[in-house]
Amino acid sequence: MKNQIKILKGYVVYGFIIGALITIIAIILSSIGSGGGYFKMHETNPVFYFIDLMPFIIGAIFYMVGSRAQKLKDGVFSKLLKQIKIVEKTSLFAEEIGKGHLESEFDTIGEDDQLG
Repeated sequence: MKNQIKILKGYVVYGFIIGALITIIAIILSSIGSGGGYFKMHETNPVFYFIDLMPFIIGAIFYMVGSRAQKLKDGVFSKLLKQIKIVEKTSLFAEEIGKGHLESEFDTIGEDDQLG
């Protein structure tokens, strides 16, 4: 659980940094072109209020993407563990048969088991 929180924090931090860089670049480019100050830019072009929020917006988007990626990763990992258990159980059964223990019992793995 701690690892998942650490990964999500990483997504948020990277999103915030990318948003901050976009904001800084937009303000620098606009101030070069207009020659006005920071508040003057916002007065003449209200879209800069939105640009100022970019670090938080992109950070939130990265959080959502990161949490979705984590859920997908967890789902794949749990399915992989289930398949590994099935393979281990089947290989132990095959090993017993190979040793000549033909009366070995094999419990079905589940209702979706193709062998059972």
